[in-house]
Amino acid sequence: MKVESINSSRYRYLGTTAEILTMIFLSFIIANSTLSGVQSSLNIALMGALPPIYAGSVLAGSLIAYFTADNFLNSAVMICAMLLVAGVRIFINKRISNVYNSLITTLCMLGGGIVIFTATEQDINTISIHICLSIITGLVQYFLAQLFYEDDYGFHINTDSVISLSVAYALLVATFCSVDIWNVNIGVVLGVICVLCCSKIYGISGSGICGILTTCGMLLFNSELGFSTIFFAMGGLACGIISQQHKSISGIFFICINVIGLMLVGDVNYFVLSMGGIFVGTLVFLCIPSKVFKMETDGSILPYTTPDVSFLDTIEARLKYSIQSLKDVRLSTSGIASAIDKRFKPLDVTEEVYHQVCVNCRNRKFCWEKNSEKTKENFEVLRAYDCEDITPTNMPEFFNWCFKRTDIADAFVRNIKRRELLIHNDIKSKEDRETLYAQIRLAENVISSVMENILVRYKPKVQVTEDVSIYLRDKHIAFLNVSAYLNDVSKLTIEVYIKDENLQFAELEKDISVIAERDMEFLNITLIDDFYRVTFCESKEYSIDVHTSQKVSENYSICGDTADNFTDCYGNQYAVISDGMGRGNSASIDSQLAVRLFKKLTLSGLDVSSTIDTLNALIMTKSSDESFTTLDVFRLDTYSGTADIFKAGATSTIIKVDGEVKLIEGVSYPLGIMQEVSLFNYKLNVNVGDIIIMISDGVDESLYQYIKTVLLLDTCTDVSVLAHNICSTAYENSNKQSDDITVTAIKIV
Repeated sequence: MKVESINSSRYRYLGTTAEILTMIFLSFIIANSTLSGVQSSLNIALMGALPPIYAGSVLAGSLIAYFTADNFLNSAVMICAMLLVAGVRIFINKRISNVYNSLITTLCMLGGGIVIFTATEQDINTISIHICLSIITGLVQYFLAQLFYEDDYGFHINTDSVISLSVAYALLVATFCSVDIWNVNIGVVLGVICVLCCSKIYGISGSGICGILTTCGMLLFNSELGFSTIFFAMGGLACGIISQQHKSISGIFFICINVIGLMLVGDVNYFVLSMGGIFVGTLVFLCIPSKVFKMETDGSILPYTTPDVSFLDTIEARLKYSIQSLKDVRLSTSGIASAIDKRFKPLDVTEEVYHQVCVNCRNRKFCWEKNSEKTKENFEVLRAYDCEDITPTNMPEFFNWCFKRTDIADAFVRNIKRRELLIHNDIKSKEDRETLYAQIRLAENVISSVMENILVRYKPKVQVTEDVSIYLRDKHIAFLNVSAYLNDVSKLTIEVYIKDENLQFAELEKDISVIAERDMEFLNITLIDDFYRVTFCESKEYSIDVHTSQKVSENYSICGDTADNFTDCYGNQYAVISDGMGRGNSASIDSQLAVRLFKKLTLSGLDVSSTIDTLNALIMTKSSDESFTTLDVFRLDTYSGTADIFKAGATSTIIKVDGEVKLIEGVSYPLGIMQEVSLFNYKLNVNVGDIIIMISDGVDESLYQYIKTVLLLDTCTDVSVLAHNICSTAYENSNKQSDDITVTAIKIV
């Protein structure tokens, strides 16, 4: 063993021939790659982070690429910087901290640029840009140095360094995006393979995070390519959900989601950019042997387990890890993108025309040396023209003697259009990144919401779970899972996941009450994929009696408002009204979408705030046309009697609590207008007999006094009559063509 240890220590820096050749090939690709149109300096960072033999391989591959490049200036800067890094590492010849190593790499990058720029007399703007690039290179080197480590047995990758691994993966994808083979982008192919492999190995969380990182990397390379892969995260999440199925199903599912998503976006260019890579990547994934994916579960949708405290601790730890990983990825990528944005400089049209036309002209000395001020002045005048006005016959008199005025006019038109396109692409790239960061923040909030609900509202009752499972097996009722737990007010909830919805719930409710030794009642049944979640809860202290009445605006057959009420799995009851923008069919579609998704997300376990954030993001991105909708929510905790009123752009609510009538109103904006949701929340305690009146904005404010008078009457006990009377009166006292009217009356019983 001692001899083996000595031998491995002696040769630990040598590496294998395959590894060295692979590093040379990768560094050749990196040297020819760009990030947001700027030559990549990732190979400089790699040289500073890798062991000597691999750093030498990077140097060799990069030199081959640079000596075959057309752009001598940038190549000279990179070559000089790499030689400085190599020289410093040879001179120091000992292990130093990652911080100092990062600083040395930054200084070498700066030194290489200063040497070349001084020799070529570059302007201050070029030097400033290079300073920013040098700092970014040092930061990237720091993350890469944390990712790689070496011991007596060789060179390894530190998979525990989440931030470094994420940054390295995003940069690797961005690098390979520079390579196209037969119109197939290799970066897209690599991203698809990684997302699909993560879905099989790590499930939902791994594939979702990998999809987001893949899109981040492609946005760093090019905004259009990044936007064409915006559905990778969604496809990864979907494949993670069905990870237990055959990999061919995952591949087909991933392709379908991306095809449908890009078709909904409606831009053919995005479709063409990525679909070739998506198909090739999926084919490569299907060729990977299944034994590579070491599955942990037995293939069931919800494997039966007995929950315990340690299991909940594991869930908490993993969810917190996912939240922190998403946050680290967002902050790291945002920092890199911000630094790259600072390097953007609008195209100098005058300088471009000079290099394209005047630099080779035999009269250049007369124009640009003897009469440089006059020449620049007239070039600036010409640059202020609109493109359609720049013609050889419509130029300033100064150009009448110039025999290249036709070439100058053409060059100005071409470069002005090019400048506008570059500015437009830069703006669009920033918008795409902001959209992506908003989606990552939303994912953080959603995971946080789910975690809080599990930890606060999930106190497992192991014995009840086992007893109900035994009962179902004895009754020959096929089920996938049973979960019994106490909620945050120590009330029992039992969830049964079944395939068959045609069960006798009344008999099941009675038997489960006997087993649990509590008065249980059937709460709801929810379809989840291809199975049903049946929820039983302990008898509630409070409930709501809800009735809605609507009037449609004249000349329209469909109401633009949507109302609904439901109960979630925690015993909360909801009443919801949504008012779509405008009237008729389009308003109805928006409001129905808002109510349906609010209900679905709430039933999945999200809190109201996270649900409304998700709705807002979906409504903002569902169409390029202006589209917004209001949301008015009343929520009652049926065990404690506490209630909440949530409003996003909704009109006032009138409540009668303890015999007193109040008008509840607050400032908020509809969903789909702003990135950040302005949500109004009012809390109250209710008792049996209290009444809540929810209305859409079709009810004029002048009617509030009438509603207050009606509520104060002792005879207003039937909410169906109450809703009908208020709705009819509001319709008669309004301009019947102005807006739809919806009134929901709620009574606490």
